[in-house]
Amino acid sequence: MKLPYLCMLILMMTLATAAGADAQENTFSAGVHAGYNSYNLGQLSDFENRLSEDFNWPVPLEAVEEFPNFYSFGVSFSMRRERFKTAARYHFHSTGSRFHYADFSGETGFDTVLKANRIGFSAAFQFLRDPSPSGETRFYGGVAPGFLWGTYGLTEYVRLEESQLQDELEFTHRGVSSELFLLAERSIGRMILSLRGGYDISLYSRLYREGEEVALPGTDPGGTTGADMSGFRAGIGIEIML
Repeated sequence: MKLPYLCMLILMMTLATAAGADAQENTFSAGVHAGYNSYNLGQLSDFENRLSEDFNWPVPLEAVEEFPNFYSFGVSFSMRRERFKTAARYHFHSTGSRFHYADFSGETGFDTVLKANRIGFSAAFQFLRDPSPSGETRFYGGVAPGFLWGTYGLTEYVRLEESQLQDELEFTHRGVSSELFLLAERSIGRMILSLRGGYDISLYSRLYREGEEVALPGTDPGGTTGADMSGFRAGIGIEIML
């Protein structure tokens, strides 16, 4: 069985187990989350640097942006039982790059945008609890495997005084990753505020063009190309008890 489908199977089994547990012993919540992330996109960077050298222009293109750290947004549905917390989570990630050159005759360059959806589940163990009259604080450590899919789009352009040329190319990507994280929560009535930090490790990633797996020029000869989105994750969240 391929790894992405195995990940989804594990997710469905985990949610089915949670649904079958005694509801009186469980606490459920739904939340929204925002994060700030770094990404390790070495293969795509190698390809884009190679592409920038191939432009027929007097001087090489300059890198204006190369996959900067960026924000993500998501939602979750969580279940707590004793010292354990499990959750189904969805997040949307995006980043990109820009290479550009301009002089008196015109400008040329290319822009890329990488978009990724991540769906998965998390399992965390509570290792510290601080109850107080104003609200309870809990600390967890956990793991969050997930399945990623999205697009990698590239737009090349040449803009001269009397003409403009533009070409667009789009790839799809799929992958599997697993995040190791620490989580701090503060309960205030039915509301839960959270801070989360961790590192997401890409376990598998592939790039596709029209359904066929591809290796981009400038990457490892004879190998494959992927959108390795490994990196640090930091986030905040608000959940409401159901």
